[in-house]
Amino acid sequence: LIAQSIALAWIREFVLIFGSNVLPYASRIFIAILPCLEYNEDSVENTEECVVSVNKSMMKLVSSKEHKTQNIEQIDLKYIMTVLSRYFSHNSAQTKIAVLVWIYHLVINFLMRCRHM
Repeated sequence: LIAQSIALAWIREFVLIFGSNVLPYASRIFIAILPCLEYNEDSVENTEECVVSVNKSMMKLVSSKEHKTQNIEQIDLKYIMTVLSRYFSHNSAQTKIAVLVWIYHLVINFLMRCRHM
């Protein structure tokens, strides 16, 4: 759990420092954070905070109107949807809810934008 917590802290820092430059790696970030959304007695509080922080930061980056054309070009939506769909079979309800929220967020921020471009 300590190694996981350290890795998530690094991911959080990379997302905060590099901003939209991490978007091409969004699918890999999801692979790292989505399984950690399960809240249980064994999880480390710092890990939960990091995961929630990374998740919120990624959502802000995806919905950023500042770089919307660049964001659309940087994200491989097909692969991200493949990654997200794998987590529907995950045991954690929190992970499944996060996947649904992400799919909705991507549809609203990318598919709707693409229609208006």
